[in-house]
Amino acid sequence: MRTKNLIIGFGCLLIVIIALSMSTRSQKPEEQAKSETILTDTGHGLDSSTERSRSIAVGYPPDTIRGYDIIEIGQGSTPRFSPDSKKIAFISGGWLCIRNSDGTGNIDKITPMSAIDFQWISDSSIIYWNQEGYGTSKLSRDIGIVNFKGEKKPAITETEGTQMEPPMLLPDGTIGYYLHNLSDKTQSFIVIKQGSLPPDSALKQLIPRIKFETTSVMYGDIWLVSLDGSYKRWVTFNKRFGFPEMSPDGKKILATKIPGKDPYEGSGPFIIDLKGNETNLSDPDLKIPVNDTTGNSDRKWIYTSDGLDAKFSPDGSKVVYMYGAMDTKREDIIAFDLAIKNVDGTGRFQIETPDVMETNPVWSPDGKMIACQTDRTNKISVFKLK
Repeated sequence: MRTKNLIIGFGCLLIVIIALSMSTRSQKPEEQAKSETILTDTGHGLDSSTERSRSIAVGYPPDTIRGYDIIEIGQGSTPRFSPDSKKIAFISGGWLCIRNSDGTGNIDKITPMSAIDFQWISDSSIIYWNQEGYGTSKLSRDIGIVNFKGEKKPAITETEGTQMEPPMLLPDGTIGYYLHNLSDKTQSFIVIKQGSLPPDSALKQLIPRIKFETTSVMYGDIWLVSLDGSYKRWVTFNKRFGFPEMSPDGKKILATKIPGKDPYEGSGPFIIDLKGNETNLSDPDLKIPVNDTTGNSDRKWIYTSDGLDAKFSPDGSKVVYMYGAMDTKREDIIAFDLAIKNVDGTGRFQIETPDVMETNPVWSPDGKMIACQTDRTNKISVFKLK
């Protein structure tokens, strides 16, 4: 009987210990999910030396992205992928150059070129935009087409009393530009190359435009307008947005909000639906230590999301954008890296490389790569996403 009581008492004590253990465990806060991937350069490109880089995904990273390989393309600026994603064009030393996007093969010099921007319009030609004499009385702009045999079509040049905007590539493949008549303050959309839609239907396509607060400040409210001007309505009211881009499905707008007097308005990259509802993609409270390469141990660097140069992925599910690293002692931004997020604001994948100024990010049309340039070393890199 005594033995039986001991067994019963021991059993009760064990139950109490288990219950207390489960209660204590349930009171522990859940740890934030983190994943760490050590990434190795593929060794392609001009420099075959192997580099190691690290990327930390805070929380759950955007769908399907778990890491990347770094491919060095060469020296230059303005990287742009071909329609099939197999080649990348860029400007280097005053020349339009082309190389395989996987870093293999040689760099081919196509033709001398000075351009602010350009886009591929076929597998064998690009359209470019240039502006010279900015800030002077002899300001001129021109648009031209170059094929990869080096042949240039006669450039379209501004005439006196007019002003051209950079060329646009519309969803149906139509290519054209806005031409402003400065005397009567009218504008018209000039088609350079017709896309899949008939001319009248092509000009009914909707694009986001900015209603500028002043003639000298490039931000304001977003309007949704048709190219022929027959449709126009506000999407945002009393806001400070710039650089709007329509999503591939035409249902959302990506834009950068400029900081204003009201801190609650937020700043950085925003997704806006066509009813004006906003999703802020920035991380205002994000603080990640950055390795100080200057050897100054007193200086502390943190990342703050800026959302500059944001771009939709080809399927519209993600956004890549630049964010700044701030020197908290000097209180200024001293580096730029790239981040990727889902369009609903979830997930964050950080691209971190030995270079400190990754700018001008662009997606490949197949959505598997991102190219950028580094302002300090003038180097073009391709990040092959995993």
